[in-house]
Amino acid sequence: MYDTILVMTTEPLRHISQTEIGPRPTAEQEARLQARRRFNRLTIHLPLGLVTFLWLVLIVGLLWLTVAGKWFYMDTNQEYYRSLVSGMADAFTVLLLMPVMLLCALPLAGAGAFLIWRRRRRKPDGDDDGKLPLFWRVDNLLTRIQTAVSAALPKMAGPIINVHGAAAYIRTLLQEIKKTIGRR
Repeated sequence: MYDTILVMTTEPLRHISQTEIGPRPTAEQEARLQARRRFNRLTIHLPLGLVTFLWLVLIVGLLWLTVAGKWFYMDTNQEYYRSLVSGMADAFTVLLLMPVMLLCALPLAGAGAFLIWRRRRRKPDGDDDGKLPLFWRVDNLLTRIQTAVSAALPKMAGPIINVHGAAAYIRTLLQEIKKTIGRR
């Protein structure tokens, strides 16, 4: 309908293709943009598209075997079809829960990336010779915790054992009194 866009300035009116929209990207920026688009196509869009396609095929297959099969005189009440529908429902569930499983793996991946980043950040000149490796530090920490727990447990368990002993003594005393009174 309108083939030109008018720009309100003091300059004479020009066609939109004649106005400068902004700086043009350099060849290097264009190459990076193309590389990013190619990377996104291969690593994001293609896997998501395949998973979505597989998910849709499973939904259509499940609907076909459970609902539409009866309309086309397929006896879907056979053992083969029941196990097939069960397997397809399992695959559907796994595909549906895959994003959640990936989200659950993110903290572990983040911890691994953090450890790798910390190792790379350290200076390679050998200043860290006095520090113990990670597993030794964890072992020392667990040993300290075990020593503290074994020292604190008798202090905490003593009163509890005394209370339970007193309760058992009172319970036995009351039972003996009941037996003595019950005999007369």
